[in-house]
Amino acid sequence: MAKALQVSQDVLEENNDNTFVIMNDMATCEKLLEKYKDAKNSLKEAFAKSGRVKNSVQSALLSNLGSLYIRTGRYEEADHACQRVLTVAEKANDRMLMMPCKAC
Repeated sequence: MAKALQVSQDVLEENNDNTFVIMNDMATCEKLLEKYKDAKNSLKEAFAKSGRVKNSVQSALLSNLGSLYIRTGRYEEADHACQRVLTVAEKANDRMLMMPCKAC
């Protein structure tokens, strides 16, 4: 996955949807491997970069971050991340995204 990320950054540039999706996928793998600190850092980096270009992948990144916080017992931070995703979902009128946010 690290190689895929490097290729994406080189070919598509680092502020591309595909690059952010790969970063999100890497964080998911890190979470499954219980490398929680690495997962959090990956998600926060991807979110910060995607925010500079008002990227549509931000919701998935924040949702994944909320899930990570729940898994690690950081419920207040999880609630904050989920509320941010809900705000994005409401602005986009994305009902499919709103449902998991409300459950979170």
